[in-house]
Amino acid sequence: MFSAFLSSTLTGIVLSKIARTIPASPIRKLVPLAQQAKDKGTRVYHLNIGDPDIETPPVMLETLRTWESNPIGYANSQGDTNLLGALLSYYHGLGFDDLTIANLQVTIGGSEGILWTFLTICDPGDQVVTFEPFYTNYASLAIMAGTSLRAVPTSIDQGFHLPERAVIEAAITGKTKAILLCNPSNPTGTVYSREELEMLVYIAKEHDLFLVADEVYREFVYDGREAISLLTFEKELPGKIIIIDSLSKRYSLCGARLGCLISLNVDFMAACLRFGQARLSAGLIDQQLAAALTKSAAGLF
Repeated sequence: MFSAFLSSTLTGIVLSKIARTIPASPIRKLVPLAQQAKDKGTRVYHLNIGDPDIETPPVMLETLRTWESNPIGYANSQGDTNLLGALLSYYHGLGFDDLTIANLQVTIGGSEGILWTFLTICDPGDQVVTFEPFYTNYASLAIMAGTSLRAVPTSIDQGFHLPERAVIEAAITGKTKAILLCNPSNPTGTVYSREELEMLVYIAKEHDLFLVADEVYREFVYDGREAISLLTFEKELPGKIIIIDSLSKRYSLCGARLGCLISLNVDFMAACLRFGQARLSAGLIDQQLAAALTKSAAGLF
């Protein structure tokens, strides 16, 4: 009787536009299919989820084994002091000596950093230009932020490198707030040249746009190529460059869900800290085990 009443009262309830339009992840949709195949004895090679099979550094696991702090409290909303110091050492090691702790914000994975970036630089209805193929969850995160992606196609014939400047500028409208680049690219693996990045800096300067770089795969570059961070161009585009980073792939630490936002834009970082305060903090244990890497191997992190 009650279940029939509940069913009738729920009929016609309309969820929010975001709830109705956010797509299911095509990456995650394959997981149950893969599991079904495994249950039948089939060996599955996961190309849908970037979950490394290289072991997590032992020093990180040792932090878990020897954990004594009780109770396990909140971390600082910006990030645990040890992890922020480790991140700063890592970026100073890359040559970005002008960065300070104030330019870093720990996030729950790189995805949270992307979401906060959309929320901070875009109003509902604004657009972000990116390049297709792109990481599928960009679209979901944009919808969550009330933002839309304007995808500029790239071609396999050109190794998925950027098209000419005129093609990119044709995608820019009065609603465009930023250009989002993944370098090295997920999913294509393309490593963009200095000339391509300089072109984007020029376009962003001409159209007063932010440049957002997802640089999660920075360390995975081979064949003598170099992944140039957009931080290199901060002086040419002051306050308009935002970097998203993550520890997931670099240290086989996907399950710890730790990322980082980097920017010299004081207002942007202050807004992201307020987002961090609203969700309290990233996990304390996760951050401590990540920070442990520099304590035993300075310069690796």
